[in-house]
Amino acid sequence: MKHIYSIFASCLLTLFGLVISIQPVRAADATISGTITHQADGTAVTTLLVYAENVATGDYDYGFTDATGAYSITIGDDGPGTAGSYLVYNYITTSDEPNVTFIRSTEVVTLIDGEIKTGIDLSLTRRAKFSGTVYQSDGTTPIYYAYVYYARDSGWMYGASSDYSTYSGFYTVSPTPYPDLTQSSVGEYYATATASGFFGAIVNDLSLETDETTVTENFTLTGQSTVSGTVVDQAGNPIADAAVTLDDLSSAYSYQATTDSTGQYTVNVYDLYDYNGTAVGNYGLIVSADGYVSKSRSFIITADESSSTGNDFVLKESGTVTGTILAEDGTTVVTDATVQADDGHGSTYSTTSAADGTFSLGNMKAGSDYKFTVTKTGYVNTVVYGIAVVAGETTSGQNIELTADVMLSGTVIVQQGSDPIGGATISLFNRNKPRSGSADYSTTSLTDGTFAISNIEPGHYRVQVNQTGYIKLKKYDLDLTTTVSGKTFKLDEAAVIFGTITAQDGTPIHNALVVVSTKAASDLGYSSASTDSNGTYRISSLKAGKYTVKVSTTGYVLKVSTVRAKKGQTKELNLKLRAAGSVSGQIRDAATGLPMSYYTVLVRHEAVTAAADVNGYYTLDGLAPGKYTLYITSTAYKTITRSGVQVSANKETKNVNFELEYK
Repeated sequence: MKHIYSIFASCLLTLFGLVISIQPVRAADATISGTITHQADGTAVTTLLVYAENVATGDYDYGFTDATGAYSITIGDDGPGTAGSYLVYNYITTSDEPNVTFIRSTEVVTLIDGEIKTGIDLSLTRRAKFSGTVYQSDGTTPIYYAYVYYARDSGWMYGASSDYSTYSGFYTVSPTPYPDLTQSSVGEYYATATASGFFGAIVNDLSLETDETTVTENFTLTGQSTVSGTVVDQAGNPIADAAVTLDDLSSAYSYQATTDSTGQYTVNVYDLYDYNGTAVGNYGLIVSADGYVSKSRSFIITADESSSTGNDFVLKESGTVTGTILAEDGTTVVTDATVQADDGHGSTYSTTSAADGTFSLGNMKAGSDYKFTVTKTGYVNTVVYGIAVVAGETTSGQNIELTADVMLSGTVIVQQGSDPIGGATISLFNRNKPRSGSADYSTTSLTDGTFAISNIEPGHYRVQVNQTGYIKLKKYDLDLTTTVSGKTFKLDEAAVIFGTITAQDGTPIHNALVVVSTKAASDLGYSSASTDSNGTYRISSLKAGKYTVKVSTTGYVLKVSTVRAKKGQTKELNLKLRAAGSVSGQIRDAATGLPMSYYTVLVRHEAVTAAADVNGYYTLDGLAPGKYTLYITSTAYKTITRSGVQVSANKETKNVNFELEYK
């Protein structure tokens, strides 16, 4: 018996000065024997390994079945005797049946010292298995050494096994459930097959329904496609060790190759784990080499297992720019600054400054007007223009100094009180730059009203703070030569005007323009909005006061109303528009009959006008039903009038023409 602990073979006893050696009495060997047969037909299972494991100690002895399926296991006494409980079980495979896996069978046997136990027979069930052939895409050519893997779809028990295909493409797999080898292989499985040079394949929803059966499952793998060519310099010399990358534009798959000493490359397009995949698709083919400008082109693979040759590249020699990133004192180096170069034509390059502040950007396309942008936390983003890159040369000494930035932080609150305002936009406009509608820096306040803007260039700024429902703060000047914290901006609650614009019959009017003005004669307006599909509008962020509201849209008469808005309140103003009519005609020269373009037709006592187009045609729209006097006045022509022009709702009064006569 094999033990994992040591037993003293003898003990020593000292008595009256004499040393007495006492040897233990060894028990006789015990024996367990029986026969192993196939459960299906009762035939012998030969050359099978059979174990007898001591349940208490974990020690084991073993034996093999002979040609009749008989086995005998001798259990020797290594010290503690041979009495005890033993678990007898079989190994799961045998060399005489190489494509078979057995379900483990067990028997518990109790022995006394030296006992010979016979008739411990086991009847074994062959596990259900999958077998088949792995073929190339033609369905007949076998693939050697394809890796075939089966695993359970789900469940607590891990059941998986694999095999490599033979020269004939054959494989066999008996999924073995771990950790309990006494369990059946019956269950649901998925299977994959992979082989070098081929796209992998996967099959789902496979079933083993009964043990002692074989399910046939063949695989057909799609072979690789290849893309090849040569990479040379402008003199035609081959470029070795150039990196060639083929990127699949519709996925994350990418395939690489390197040019040899003759500049040749071949990209093999396949992926073991792109199961049931295809090489067909759109790609980006990119070539790069040290000392040269990278080059790329679009590439399309139209068929699987295709070969595309002659995909050659000629690379231009590149240039390099080196320099040092310094603080504004001109001596302190700045490490880990990000340096980005942009030639303005789509080529960008990036690196970071080293521990000594130096940087080097290589493999750059030649150009005379690069923009360099340097960023580093704690410094203002710095841009340098006009750096030249020369092919085959290094532009050195491009030192860039960074200015330490400042920060603005604080809180946005309500004017009357201290309630925070979240979602407010804080914008900074540099006073030293031309006035612009685009902020130089901006951020949004958090729900507690706090905000912070970093990486600000020191200087004098105009501040705007804006949030819906509040009056915009827009004339606040602030010196930011150093960091400013704890700044408080207060916004006054605004008035809101809202409502619905409809026709006389209540039909909502979409896309009507609602203009709110502080003066009735103002055409620009203080604020404006357009109605939605329901005819509703909403104008917020208004100061308290009296406003003139003008509503205009095609096909309706201009509507003017007044409303008084109070701070923090919402005022509803619903308006109905009258359907309008229109007048159209042509302006011609009375002497020649030729059309007169760009002359304006006016309506007496109305603000409605219309200008003639290049063919002399005009249209007056938005007139209320009634009679009107139309006229044209000019420095070169006599004033001409058309009186009594009738306008009807939703109708166009046509052919109201004018013939102009010289004065």
